[in-house]
Amino acid sequence: MRQALVWAKAINGIVSQTRPDGHPARPGGFKTLVEFLSLYVEGLTYFWGAYFDDSLLDKFQYIASPVNLFQLFYLVINDLNSQTKRRHLKHQTPNINMENQVFLQFHEFHCKRTEICHLVSFPEPGIHQQAYSAKSIQLRPFLPLIPGTYNATQLAYETVKDFAEGLVHGYQRSARDNFLTYYIQAALRADVFRAWQQNALQQRRRFPLSVDELAAAAILDNYLHDLMKCLDDCFFFGTLTRVHQGHQAPCVQLSTGYHVLRDEAGIKYGETISKGNSSHIKVWTLTASSLCAETVPWSTIVSTLMHEMTHAYLNTFVCNGEQCTRNSINTVGLSGHGNTFLKVHALILQQMRSWHTVLADMDSACSLEGGCVDGYSCAIENEAYRQAMLADSLRNFLPLRADSPNQLLRLVQGEVNGRTITMVLFRRRGSPIPHPDAWIVRYLCC
Repeated sequence: MRQALVWAKAINGIVSQTRPDGHPARPGGFKTLVEFLSLYVEGLTYFWGAYFDDSLLDKFQYIASPVNLFQLFYLVINDLNSQTKRRHLKHQTPNINMENQVFLQFHEFHCKRTEICHLVSFPEPGIHQQAYSAKSIQLRPFLPLIPGTYNATQLAYETVKDFAEGLVHGYQRSARDNFLTYYIQAALRADVFRAWQQNALQQRRRFPLSVDELAAAAILDNYLHDLMKCLDDCFFFGTLTRVHQGHQAPCVQLSTGYHVLRDEAGIKYGETISKGNSSHIKVWTLTASSLCAETVPWSTIVSTLMHEMTHAYLNTFVCNGEQCTRNSINTVGLSGHGNTFLKVHALILQQMRSWHTVLADMDSACSLEGGCVDGYSCAIENEAYRQAMLADSLRNFLPLRADSPNQLLRLVQGEVNGRTITMVLFRRRGSPIPHPDAWIVRYLCC
């Protein structure tokens, strides 16, 4: 009850444009109860590490009716009375009582406002009326997504839900079949090309040089572009390689080591450079090691292409507004390899491995035990987090938190029979929330 009176006093200060301590509110203070309560939810996460689903934050931003406001305020008071939050608060700040901490939290967000992101709902599934063709880039995407307007958690779930549930549309089936055809046909050519490339490295001569070598490079470059279109249609609704309404070209361009980058040796397998609503993907066929350049296997080149396409997709369509950016540690990450990326990438890789035996071991060397989570990406993100901590720049972000069991896409990690297992769990919307440790039983049964 004491907390209820405290918050009632705070809200009265909002309405009268005064702070809870009685001083006049500065210009630009909270104008509405909706704004205050939405920032309160952010405050809980910032100060107490509350485990909220991101979709819950989105719902709070658009509450308008008085009934919903009272319901939300009731949830606020119940949260203040939570024994878990009180124990955590007592552990973190033993010399500050609850009321003072509440006022400190209110003052923090009262003096430093965060502009609310205006997110867009994900469009209803719809198939483009024109026939599927992997050779054409003039067809419209299957879903008219708007760049930079989607919550990362919602975008990830809507992207993977169909194939995670086993629902495959006709255009996705065609894209999958074409992908397998192109992949198998190009694999033999890529092995021959790689042998030529290794021989050229040993002889220290420029490559490709002969007419046959140049022709083989051009064919493999075309194959990679065709594979990118197939992956785009199968997993990303054709939004990367097809031309959006009002645009003159696709939002993603590809450069490969078979053509534009054939004279370069990258320090990594690939990279994605995003600027505005467009991205440029680079995939190398040579990597520079400490001793000499090394050729890259065909399967690694294709898995790198899928990896970079996932980056380009999230960079293009995830909201980059102030509010979403503050929570980026828990979504796209500081390096682009955050939880949202790991989940989407892992489920796509898992799906690709099930297509054919030639893909069964794709990217297995980099995957953590237990599933398809990319261990290399985890290491990159952990290092970025450590550097941000050393630079004292984490204060600009909401704190890192683990996925809660009620999330539809959940990244879990734990010890099973003495081994560290990392998995991505998918749960259909509306299905019962499982026990937090139910995934261990599921893993053992598999």
